[in-house]
Amino acid sequence: MKDINDKYGHTGGDLVIRHVADTLMAASRDNDTAARVGGEEFALLLAGGSDIRARQAAERIGMMIAKVPVPDVGTVTVSIGVAACPAHANSGPLTHTRQCSLH
Repeated sequence: MKDINDKYGHTGGDLVIRHVADTLMAASRDNDTAARVGGEEFALLLAGGSDIRARQAAERIGMMIAKVPVPDVGTVTVSIGVAACPAHANSGPLTHTRQCSLH
């Protein structure tokens, strides 16, 4: 996001954040929870999903985000980490586990 904000200003960054949020909402089911958890970080909690289903959803969402160019910015891509509870952690350190899965 720093590169986008530097090149297109915070208005461009806001457009990208809205694009990602809109995509997460479109990709989620009624019983899933999409949330912005930090400046440029989002979470999508998939109810009753398996690790395989979560990975498939992550790949699909990444493709959905890249498929539609952001007005005045262009095509953007995202890095997505996947973690499952309780398979990878309990609810406390799940965010840390997800961040580790990005690296």
